[in-house]
Amino acid sequence: MVLEKDLKNSEGDELIDKDRLKEALEPLVNELIDLKENGIIIDGEKIQVCVMFLLGDSLGQNFIGRFVQNFSSAQFSCRFRTMSKDEFFNDPSETKSFRTVEEYNNYVDLAKAKWQQVRRQSIKAQQRTAPNRKVVRNLQSAISASAFKRLLAINYRGVKYRPSPFNRSKLRFHVVSHQPPCLAHDLFEGIIKAVVPNILKSVIERGWFDLKTLNRRIAGFTCKGTDALDKPKPLKSLDSLCGNAVENWNFLRLLPLIIGDLIQDEEDPHWQMILNLQEITALVCAPKISRVQVEYLRSLIGEYLCNVKEHFPEKLTPKHHYLGHYTDLILRFGTLLRLFTLRFESRHAFFKRVIKTCRNYINITYTMARKYMCRSAYDRSTNLLPDDVLYKEKSSVDLGVIPEELRVFISTDFQELEKLSIFGTEYQRDHYLILGSHEGSALKVGSVKKMFLKLSTNEVYFLLQEQRACNTYRGYYQIEETPNKSFILKAAEELADYYPLPAYIVNGKSCLCLKHSVICMHEGQ
Repeated sequence: MVLEKDLKNSEGDELIDKDRLKEALEPLVNELIDLKENGIIIDGEKIQVCVMFLLGDSLGQNFIGRFVQNFSSAQFSCRFRTMSKDEFFNDPSETKSFRTVEEYNNYVDLAKAKWQQVRRQSIKAQQRTAPNRKVVRNLQSAISASAFKRLLAINYRGVKYRPSPFNRSKLRFHVVSHQPPCLAHDLFEGIIKAVVPNILKSVIERGWFDLKTLNRRIAGFTCKGTDALDKPKPLKSLDSLCGNAVENWNFLRLLPLIIGDLIQDEEDPHWQMILNLQEITALVCAPKISRVQVEYLRSLIGEYLCNVKEHFPEKLTPKHHYLGHYTDLILRFGTLLRLFTLRFESRHAFFKRVIKTCRNYINITYTMARKYMCRSAYDRSTNLLPDDVLYKEKSSVDLGVIPEELRVFISTDFQELEKLSIFGTEYQRDHYLILGSHEGSALKVGSVKKMFLKLSTNEVYFLLQEQRACNTYRGYYQIEETPNKSFILKAAEELADYYPLPAYIVNGKSCLCLKHSVICMHEGQ
């Protein structure tokens, strides 16, 4: 744990070419190299440990990777591609090849030569050498504040004049190919937070509803299941959303259910932008994604960016620039949901409690690190990781309520469960699970009627009532009522998608609002 101010060079540090960031990270890098070369021993087997990715928001990633951090005015602030701000604004859907290791190293050398030239011009002649540390401290006055600012801003096409401390051949690691984006910061707390209210402002100008009506609908909307943990918040203004990352995600997901009936023209271009962004988010947040879906996502993002340029050109921020790279980044890194930072952001709550309780800021990093290590040791002294399958109550199976054609699959080894959690995902009765695709754009879904545990294998089975969910193209799926009830017994590992969805009532019909896209949805495309 390092304070941010201790990672940034002072005037004196710059004048003697000192690198505080490298010095601070050197112990960590050396330990990672040791893990890479010597590995760890588990049950007598040597296992190498490799650094796969550096995770963080764009500002932190650019800082560690030694890219430009000025996103507002710098021409080249993208760490993925050498593409200028003007090029992106002229054609938001245009992409270029990824940066390469050779290109990065060459740009560092060019920026370093420029930095040395500016430094020589900035230092007074009598202060070019520093025979002792006392003189070094005096060098802080040898350069003006404006010259120091220019010195720190030196870069060549977005790459700074010092390489990242993680670029080590022994690690077989380089930042140009191992720094994925964080969709929570880019999408939930960036694009959705800033763009959706502006789109709603344009929709409100149509006269279909006002901000007061929108907030009343949001406040009165009853969220179900896990949606209730991060309920959308009413808007204070039409400048930005007020929620955290997941609340903003749910705001976009559930918005068609909240105000869909107030939209008098469903083909309105601004409303279509919201539905387009909703579909993009569902694909980007998918835990599994196919090549067909990636290409479909590429077309959706291109269409969305062109619409933003046409209707809200002032909102074409660097986060939109990163969104344009998402399809190629998915092909490089895999599903981006596995690489965002929200899981790590939740650890901040522990450190906030420590600071609030201690009320002592003397060497606060040491205090927090020590408290965290003690907590970690305590956790490892008990059960660090919970069981994969958790449940509170179980009882014998009442075969009388099981359809006759399925009773043959139920043995005395089965126990019925009331509450169930698998890998942290909670399941409840009457929630829906996606089973596969149906004709056209419809989905085959199953309503959870019973949950069983097979004691001998610790496997979970669901008794599901099969139904059909049709795409309304209004941001949600509508479940069709069928006169003949069909049931199926499905193992949890056989499901097309693991995530349970609560049903919301719209115009007397049960509707589903997807959390993410599912591979089977685009099999026929």
